[in-house]
Amino acid sequence: MATRCVSGIIGAVFIIAILICNQSFPILLNILVAIICAISDYELFCVMGLAIPLKKSAEKGKFKDLKVYIFRKKIYILTISSLLFSILLPMASSKIFKQILWFLYTIITFGFAIFMASSAKKQKKFRHVKKTLKFQDIIVAYSITALILFSLTTLIKLRDIGGRIGSFYVLIVLGIAWFSDTGAYFGGNFLGKQKLCPEISPKKTVEGVVSGAVTCVLLMLLMGKAFESKLFGLSAQINYINFIITCFVGAFIAVIGDLCFSLLKRSYNVKDFGNILPGHGGALDRFDSVIFVAPFVYFILKNFSFLSA
Repeated sequence: MATRCVSGIIGAVFIIAILICNQSFPILLNILVAIICAISDYELFCVMGLAIPLKKSAEKGKFKDLKVYIFRKKIYILTISSLLFSILLPMASSKIFKQILWFLYTIITFGFAIFMASSAKKQKKFRHVKKTLKFQDIIVAYSITALILFSLTTLIKLRDIGGRIGSFYVLIVLGIAWFSDTGAYFGGNFLGKQKLCPEISPKKTVEGVVSGAVTCVLLMLLMGKAFESKLFGLSAQINYINFIITCFVGAFIAVIGDLCFSLLKRSYNVKDFGNILPGHGGALDRFDSVIFVAPFVYFILKNFSFLSA
């Protein structure tokens, strides 16, 4: 638990620092989102058997095998194109360039699927452990990659539509996702009795989910007050009725995101997507709920804004 708390605090301070510097260096958020998307995508591909974890390769001294696997076996067509797409899309500022990236990624992905299906002999070359690459794997990889990119780039859109208070818009998303998760974690440990979805997430409880929602609302109210007190050097008014409703509903949406990615992990028989964040798992483990909360908050702020500068 100590490791989890320390890594969580360090990560939160790092992200907040980037958001505070947003006015001077707005590109930092784009870079951060691009890095998170690329790492998340890579973790997904490792779990699916479409890439070899670097740590595993390093332990066995098989960096050459990694190159052989990626280049000779031609799996790089799918893996590398997805990673490049994950990096380039958050950095793109032109709408036309973004559309071109989507088009190219789609063509490359499904062109690769056709290439794989065209020869049964070539299909045998794509074995990794006990798994054979199937069309379903390509569909899952494409869909989850698209979901990650679509949702996390929403953080950039929130910053842009928020103008001078755009950083706070981003913090709203992260706060809802992470405060609810923290409240659910401790609430489940101390109060949890009734399991929520034991087949998907054995440790998640009904009491933990409720505790997470309550914790989220309370901590978000404190964050809202801090924002109003010119923490960002700005003055703003918050409609607290709408704000509380958004945070409360968002907390349950965060749970849905967590459960969806837990279901994906169970489908591939893994506990975590990675280990880049001690005590938390991989980047995708930390941002799974953010992926679902970000579009929700974006919709609310675009149509029912509760902030005025």
